[in-house]
Amino acid sequence: MEKERISVIVAVYNVEKYLSKCIESILNQTYKNLEIILIDDGSSDKSGDICDSYAKQDSRIKVIHRENKGIAYTRNEGLDTAKGDYITFVDSDDYIHPQMYELMMRKLREQNADVVACDYLELPENENPSICKLDMNSIHTNTIETMQEKKKYIYLDKYVDALLVWNKIVKRELWDGIRCPKDGIYEDETITFRVLYYAKKIIYLNEKLYYYVRRKSSSSITTVAFSEKRLLRLDALEVRVDFYIEKREWEYLSEAFFVYKTDFLVIMEHIEKSSDYTIAILKPYLKKYRQYCRKYLWKMKMPAKKKIQYIYFAIAPESYYRRYRKKKNKE
Repeated sequence: MEKERISVIVAVYNVEKYLSKCIESILNQTYKNLEIILIDDGSSDKSGDICDSYAKQDSRIKVIHRENKGIAYTRNEGLDTAKGDYITFVDSDDYIHPQMYELMMRKLREQNADVVACDYLELPENENPSICKLDMNSIHTNTIETMQEKKKYIYLDKYVDALLVWNKIVKRELWDGIRCPKDGIYEDETITFRVLYYAKKIIYLNEKLYYYVRRKSSSSITTVAFSEKRLLRLDALEVRVDFYIEKREWEYLSEAFFVYKTDFLVIMEHIEKSSDYTIAILKPYLKKYRQYCRKYLWKMKMPAKKKIQYIYFAIAPESYYRRYRKKKNKE
């Protein structure tokens, strides 16, 4: 029943308050054939000691201590270390349903899929949801195989879910040649879409099996006041655009380019509210956007009216943004 081994990669950094709950939720999985890789990324609190303590209690746990380099390096080290047939991730301040891996692996086997994903529940750190035993027959699943189905899953139905790494179990070979960029923050934006692109079949479970903890002390880069780090998302989106151009996937490119332009507008909105920055900071990114339009817009699968809007933004971004804001305020 459990011949396939799952490598669970957990990047750990200064999470002593949450770490035990995270680790125990993995150890208590009804699916037992696990390799649990805890990577202590130079924690200055007791997180490293907690990892070592659990490793002494369970032989499935492997602990790696290293100097602090960030989550991208840590995840890459986990991928390089993993020996399992399948790979998954858990963030060290989150936790998972005790049947998560059993249910996901059962559906993956039944459908002979490459990737299985599930829904997640976002909750405050002090809130504990009621966790009940689940029946596989009561869980609704979607099968995603064709390019149109994948495009719909990634860009329309489940945009946020689709880009996450921690709500998925993935065949190990799909990670071959794919690693997190070491100089960015939006790691999920630059890697998960590639895994999904190469997957022949994806199964999605409409069940909240992963518990994403919203910490009081955390400040997301997407919600705090504008900083130059916010521009790293544009870098990440350019990686995706370039990938689809290289693969000559013009329908995927159309959807990715829409997200790319939309993010420009969101960033411009943040800049407008900032007293420290002006739109001039976007100059190199707008230059790249214009290059994309000039070389590839004619290849993209979209109505002519929409292409005109892209050109308008390329020629007069500030004017386009004012019209966008005016329309948004009316809605």
